[in-house]
Amino acid sequence: MTERLPDPSDVASAVEEKQRELSIQAHLNRPIETPLKIDGVRVCKSCEEIIPHERLQALPLSVRCVYCQNDFDNLNMHKA
Repeated sequence: MTERLPDPSDVASAVEEKQRELSIQAHLNRPIETPLKIDGVRVCKSCEEIIPHERLQALPLSVRCVYCQNDFDNLNMHKA
């Protein structure tokens, strides 16, 4: 009897799904950062500039301004 090899696209799909699950789990398990407030105003944990109201409306748990968050994400993405 000849053994059939798995379809490469099925294998790729399974690997992609597993990577997606691991990425979601890592995101859910990340520590929640405490917002930084100066004089009662939420400021960026990196540059200490005021986090714009629009950003806080869109993402209430934001602890960094958009620019610092992009830098933070890029730095941490390369660490993984």
